[in-house]
Amino acid sequence: MYCGVPEEDPDKLMALVLAGGKSIRMGSDKGCLELNGERWIQRASNLCSSLNLVVLHSIQLSQVDVYSSFLTPDSLIVDAVDIKGPLAGLLSFYLKYPNSDVLLLPCDMIQLNSKILSELIGAYELMHIGHDIIVYQHEDDSIEPMPGIYTSEALRKIYWLFASGELTKHSLKHSIEISNSFFIPILKEEEFYFDNVNTQEDITRLL
Repeated sequence: MYCGVPEEDPDKLMALVLAGGKSIRMGSDKGCLELNGERWIQRASNLCSSLNLVVLHSIQLSQVDVYSSFLTPDSLIVDAVDIKGPLAGLLSFYLKYPNSDVLLLPCDMIQLNSKILSELIGAYELMHIGHDIIVYQHEDDSIEPMPGIYTSEALRKIYWLFASGELTKHSLKHSIEISNSFFIPILKEEEFYFDNVNTQEDITRLL
């Protein structure tokens, strides 16, 4: 299995930005919050666009009206599987684009930059046969599921495990653990890029 992007299929790798679900702890929809005049979800989208990726946005049905007001409706993927959490968006992407690999990232890693994503794509393009998920890993060996690249081969396996009732845990980390995954070590000085912003206190602390 080759994980790189073949020249004849430039959309083999796409990007999917997670809008942030109900954002209960934040108290408002995280994807619509702004940083320097830019909505969080648009900031994540622009990072991916700068790397020449087609960008899609994962939302829940209740978010359609809001996000359709400032994002292209064709870029919206509404959750289509009965799972809670990020896996819902990932598998909904698979159902619509079963032959594409996807760079998955959340809208709330507002310190993330294109350098991290470029490094991730570089690892994806150079990956050897046998690896179908590429993610980062902290020094303590804990897995960072996002940003990460999930190939169509991995998504096909995960989806059919889910559909058959054999996916015992509905978390990204479990999906990574049961797949042939490759881990990129996170440097100590780069750990802050992977901080999620979940509360107003987080915003104050990080910014």
